[in-house]
This record gives sequence, C-alpha cells and structure tokens, in this order.
Amino acid sequence: MRVPSAPHLPHQISRRSVLAGLAAVAAGGVTGLAFGSPAAATVVRKGVDYSWGRPSISALQAGGYTFACRYLSDSTTGKNLTPGEADALIAAGIDIVSNWEYTAGEALQGYAKGVENATKAQSQALACGMPAGKPIYFSVDFDASASQQTVINAYFDGVASVLGRARVGAYGGYYVIKRLFDAGKIRWGWQTYAWSSGQWDSRAQLRQVKNGVTIGGADCDLDEAWAIDFGQWGSRPSARSLAVALNADGRLQAFQTRGSGAVYSTWQSAPNGVFGDWANLGGTHLQAPTAVSKPDGRIELLAIGGDSKLYDKWQGTPNGPFSDWAGLGGTDLTTDLTTATNADGRLQAFVIGGNGALYSIWQTTTSGPWSTWANLGGTDLRSLSAVKKKDGRIELFAIGGDSKLYHKWQSTVNGPFADWTSLGGNDLTTDLTIATNADGRLQAFVIGGNGALYSIWQTTTSGPWSAWTNLDGTDLHAIKAVTKTDGRIELFAIGGDGKLYHKWQTTPNGVFADWTSLGGNGLSTDLAVAANADGRLQVFVVGGNGSLYSMWQTTTSGPWSSWANLG
Repeated sequence: MRVPSAPHLPHQISRRSVLAGLAAVAAGGVTGLAFGSPAAATVVRKGVDYSWGRPSISALQAGGYTFACRYLSDSTTGKNLTPGEADALIAAGIDIVSNWEYTAGEALQGYAKGVENATKAQSQALACGMPAGKPIYFSVDFDASASQQTVINAYFDGVASVLGRARVGAYGGYYVIKRLFDAGKIRWGWQTYAWSSGQWDSRAQLRQVKNGVTIGGADCDLDEAWAIDFGQWGSRPSARSLAVALNADGRLQAFQTRGSGAVYSTWQSAPNGVFGDWANLGGTHLQAPTAVSKPDGRIELLAIGGDSKLYDKWQGTPNGPFSDWAGLGGTDLTTDLTTATNADGRLQAFVIGGNGALYSIWQTTTSGPWSTWANLGGTDLRSLSAVKKKDGRIELFAIGGDSKLYHKWQSTVNGPFADWTSLGGNDLTTDLTIATNADGRLQAFVIGGNGALYSIWQTTTSGPWSAWTNLDGTDLHAIKAVTKTDGRIELFAIGGDGKLYHKWQTTPNGVFADWTSLGGNGLSTDLAVAANADGRLQVFVVGGNGSLYSMWQTTTSGPWSSWANLG
C-alpha cells in the first residue's frame, strides 16, 4: 500500500513479508474463497491500486484491469481520488473502490480517530460520486500484532458509528483481517499478501497480490476480486439492481436502479407483449430493489436507501401508477433484502443487519400499516431467501459464516418463527436460490466454492431433508430457480464466460438435465427470471454496459428467442 509522508516511498512494506508473500504465490498459496455477494471459486476480476501516479486509462484497459482502488485521505499533495478522475474511470468502464489511508498506523489511535476518518472519508467519496450506500475500506498498513487488536477494534467501532457496520471494510495482512472478521468489526476485507505468511482469509473480497508494477507510466499494485460484489461503484452493478413483477392484468414489469440510485421501470404494453420506454420512479441512492405482486394485484416495491434504511412505494390501484417513496425505518441494514407474503395476505420484509442478524418488519393488516422492527436472530448471515410454502407458512434460508446452509420457518400459519437450524453443506458460497417442487417439497440450490451447483431437498412435504448432491457446472454465478406452470423446476446461472446457462427437471419432482448454454455476451450477475401470463419464461440480465437484456421462450416450455436489448 502507501506511506503518506513526503517524499513518497511507494508501497513501503516489510521486504521480508513481500518475499514471503511472493514465495507463497509462486508455490500456489493463493487459495481459498471470498464471501461476497456472491463469492466465486476463482478470481472474478483484475484491478489495481495507486496513489500519486496516474496510469493511463488505455493501459488499464489493455491490461484487462476493470477496477481501481483509490485513496481518500487528509493529503493535499495529489494522492486522493478527484471527481474528474472518477468520471474518467467510470466512462472507461473501470469501477472504483474507496479506501481511506493518510498514515499507516491511524487505527492505533482508537475510536475517536475512527469517527474522524470515517466522517472525512464519506464526505470525500460522496463528492467524487460514490453512491451513499457503498462501503469504504480503512487501512491498517503495518504488521499489526495481536496485542494491538483491542485499540484497532475500537477504531473500526468508530468507523461503524458513522457508516454503519454493513459499510465498514479494512485493508491489511492476514492476521489483522482475520481478527477483525472474527470480532465482527468489518463486513468487507481487502487482504494484502504482505504480513500474511502465504495465508488468505476466505472472507476477504479483495486481494492485493503484487506491488511495484509500472502500468501506463505509473507505479501500481495489482489486485484481484474474489467476489462479485467487493464494494465497487461506477460503471457496473454490484449490489442487486434488478427486480421483475407481474401486474394484475398479466403484464410483466421490470425495475432497475440506475444513475444516482433512482428506480427506473419498463413494462409490457400488453400481456405477453413487448416492453416500452423507461420511466423514472424516483428515489436516490437506492439499492437491492425488490418487487412483489400482492394478493390484491398491486405491485409493491421495497429498496434499501443510502442511509441503510428500508423504503417502499406501491401502486395505488392494480396496474396503476405508483405512490411516492415512504420510509419504513430500520438501522444499519445491508442490501440483503427479501420479501414474502403471509397466508392472510400481509407483506413481510426480511433484511440482514450489519451485525449479521436477521431483522423483519410486516404489515399489521393486509395492505395496512407496518409493525416495528423485530430481530429474528442469527449470526454472520448472508444471502437471504424466503419462500411461501404450500401450507401458507414462510420459510427462510441463509448462508452462515461457516459456509453452511441455515433455515427457519413459521411454526404456525401467519405466526412466529422457529430458531435457525443448520442444513449442513460444505464450502457453500453466498449464491443461493429456493424453489418448490410440484408436490410441495422445497428444494435449495447453492453454488459451491468450486463453481458447481449443489442441492438439497425435502424428502416429504414439510419433512426431513435429503443429503447434498452435486448438480454439476463450472464457474457458475447468480443462480436463479423458477417453478414452471407444469410443476418442473428450471435453473438459470451466469457462467464465467459471461453467457447464460440453464437446466431443468425432465419430469415434475424429477432429475435435472445437463447444463445448456443460452448464449449472451458480457452478461453481469444481475439476473431475474419471471413467467409471462401465458406461462412462457422470460429472463432479464443487466449487461456490462448497464443496459437490460432479455430473452424468452417462444412457446411454453419451448425454444428460446434471440437476445433483445430493452435499453
């Protein structure tokens, strides 16, 4: 990383640690998996970090570097990210990761310094165009000892008091990153190979793997993203930006956060028909939009704001216009948001908090006012999914910090939830989806650390669960499952080649066919699947350019169309 005192001595870290790290890399020591949203089995993207020097954008593009970790600090000597630089990077398709570092050891100044640095970092990042909900990494740029951890933890508590724990990240060597994750002080990790003895923490979304590389005339460090979402902002979606719902008259409607975080929408002009122009539905710094078709036919939208609170808006009448955004409160909420409808029609929202526990809020009457927030428990949860069972009870699923699958369910219809229970699994990523078989048995699908798909299912309706089975695949991301009108489950995922793949049950409740490519080019992992009014499935994917692309079955359970750009 950096030494802030002048004159600049770039990447001033222990030469012994550097040599040890390089030896580990050469020996194949770069192992393990990252917990992002979702994690990946291999390097997802290549990037750089740099300070005073500025590599040419053409050189970054030529080298395949698609993100840059850039500085926020008290420096006035040209080290910091500027609005103009941010605009140029974003225009070139290069994302930005925000990092605060002024002096290497500021974390040793404790809580008050954390408050001060986080306040300044947030102000500077917002001025450069960072969406308000994005995380910021804070550097521990020295070989921190275990005896220093208490004061370092206090520093990150100070940071969290300003940003919220869900937005707190740290840069450092293996041991300090591990201790911060273990203590629950950070949700984002950027680990350097220095001071790491060849070890990698599987929870760190970013890795710094080499120092002192000249790119486009500037001194740079090389970085790798080991998660789809590593807190980047700029040219590509990171937190989920896409949702799709069905209007009362059968028209599909898509919703996507764009620009400064407003929600835009496009909808079919008639059931099963073509999509029209985009309309701005308002909002600022919104993330993770979730759309649900209510029992009365009206669509309701929920999203997490840049202030880590929950917001919603709804159609005033079925198929009609939407209300203004209204706040539902909450504190330190992440973008891990899902909804479900109770048996009596009351909508319920579930969000993982910055502390890793699950929080919920629900309508007290159908389409009526909302309750206060309730803590539904859990620790270090990720990748939340909710499903309404055939008997009307809601069941919840999430991946734990131990890479296993957990679930909990309403003990009675419309009632309270049981405790979290483990369903096991090994080295599961945070890429999770749930579907219901034709006979009512739930089935969970999770991408493993090796990039293949794994599944577990109830052996009887509301009964015990099977052992885990491997459903194959390589370097898969963004798994989505949908139950078709004939009762068969169909699965969709984005491959490492940026194309869409699918597989399906050959008979209701039965086994799955092999993975088959549906093509596409440079597709992101922002994927949604919905059924048209006539039962034909339609897939929506955000492209690398931010536009929405779609393809659909030309007949029910039949062949697929070519890709269409919906703008």
